[in-house]
Amino acid sequence: MPFEFLINIRLNQNKLLILSSGAYDNVKLRPPIFQRYTWITEFNYSVVYFNDPTLYLNPKLSIGWGQGTKKHFYLATITNVTRELAYKTNVNTKDIFFYGSSAGGFMSLILASFLGANAIVNNPQTDVCTFYKSHVDRLFETLYPNEKK
Repeated sequence: MPFEFLINIRLNQNKLLILSSGAYDNVKLRPPIFQRYTWITEFNYSVVYFNDPTLYLNPKLSIGWGQGTKKHFYLATITNVTRELAYKTNVNTKDIFFYGSSAGGFMSLILASFLGANAIVNNPQTDVCTFYKSHVDRLFETLYPNEKK
């Protein structure tokens, strides 16, 4: 499974901003999805975008909440990549900021809690099952085909 990142490292900076994406139009676009990628040079510190690999599990998915599979929770792997990147760029955990809205806000909250870092979120979907039924059904059919919600 590809884990894809768009990265702009600013040497000698002590902060790391990590942006996650929410739902996208899967008729017009294909992963990797890096929403707000035009912001990458707008900050004076390092910026990282990550694509949600869950989107590769089914081309009909337009949102994945970083779930991954029953055996591989993708947000755990993204946490490990973030930890390593912070270490290599000399950024302390307290200086890591996750940003996202909607499903990206959900992922930012999870990732920040895994690292003990900061989350800046806008309308996070904290209960996946309350999102649009068609999207939730598609996710469950893809990831958990033999289980009930």
